[in-house]
Amino acid sequence: MGLEYVGGTAIQAKDPKALSAWYNDRFGLPIKGEMPGGAYGGFEWNGTSFNIAIVAAGGKHPGAAPGTAYLVFHVADYDAFIAARAAQGLTPVSTSNDGMGRFASFHDPEGNEVAVWGH
Repeated sequence: MGLEYVGGTAIQAKDPKALSAWYNDRFGLPIKGEMPGGAYGGFEWNGTSFNIAIVAAGGKHPGAAPGTAYLVFHVADYDAFIAARAAQGLTPVSTSNDGMGRFASFHDPEGNEVAVWGH
């Protein structure tokens, strides 16, 4: 038997509530609720659930230290996504283009790198 799906991804944060709000407000990541030590959310795509938790740094959750996560989200309309972030005052720290598409990287308030990928 092989792997079925990603059951969850976690970002450790100094302030999980504030970082959850940032991802929800700036990137539209649906935050569905709170749990002991953090918050959780996610979405479904192509019949697969993607779950993400933002948890308290130093808690009983496994994972890297704050500021070391790297996430890449696919967006359907790259230009529209970048324009909407610019309207919020959020600009990429770097952009690139390769055979897979275009990428824009941002840093969240705790220093984690989050990128979007589209065409």
